[in-house]
Amino acid sequence: MGISPHRYVSRIRLENAMAELAAGKLPLAEIALNAQFSSQASFTRAFHRATGMTPREYRADGARVATL
Repeated sequence: MGISPHRYVSRIRLENAMAELAAGKLPLAEIALNAQFSSQASFTRAFHRATGMTPREYRADGARVATL
């Protein structure tokens, strides 16, 4: 696959979270916990590192543009 197992699992968790964000039905804190992050803050940091935008920005208008 070309990436470490940890990075692969993290990417899958973030991709699942992106789908939940795009659906727009759950609060950010719940999405963070569903993605197995310890807090909304750690989820936001990881999401921003991966996509260049915050989960809130992604939900608002980036769901159609950003990808991992």
